[in-house]
Amino acid sequence: RSESRILLPLHSTEPVENIYWPRGRAPAGSYKVYVTFYNRNSSTRVISYKVAINYKGTVEKHQGQARIVGNKMLIGQFRVD
Repeated sequence: RSESRILLPLHSTEPVENIYWPRGRAPAGSYKVYVTFYNRNSSTRVISYKVAINYKGTVEKHQGQARIVGNKMLIGQFRVD
């Protein structure tokens, strides 16, 4: 399993989740990255997201909007050998 942390950065009200392994220590396998909209405020209908996938020194950036509560959106995937 991965190590995941949800953080609330200083000077921000937006949570940030970081999933990481030390360099060269990620378990072998296929990985998929998802964004899921969990509505904490009943009046919120859309959330914006930014995702950065750092894999083998290359950073792949994604951003967009999630509109459906509970909908799991595939953002990216990669394989570790």
